[in-house]
Amino acid sequence: MKYKINEFLKSNNVCIISTNEPYSASVFYVYDESNEALLFISSPKSRHIKLNEISSAAIYTTNPIKGVSIQGVLLKASETQKSLYLSVYKQARFAIKHEIYALKLKYLKYTDNTLMLPKKTELYYE
Repeated sequence: MKYKINEFLKSNNVCIISTNEPYSASVFYVYDESNEALLFISSPKSRHIKLNEISSAAIYTTNPIKGVSIQGVLLKASETQKSLYLSVYKQARFAIKHEIYALKLKYLKYTDNTLMLPKKTELYYE
């Protein structure tokens, strides 16, 4: 099942990140499979980064209904992760005042209604 989840994460590129306050933002992401993290770019001055409480993300498709709900820890991306992100989003090199962040996965719930209703898989990461 982890293979299906990784394929889902790699086949999408937009997620909603949320803070502990009622605040969220849509971001383009790259899934770093080897480090089990979602990589995204944002301004250090943006509200969701200044709060430094990003702890969740959601990625869903509607036809068929598939998706993940994620809890994780916000970190600054490593140099390797930055290179991975910039290899996908080359135009991001011009976002000089922005940083690349990593949402390190701690918990993930995967829903795939093509498998069986209501099929949900939960994973815990180290």
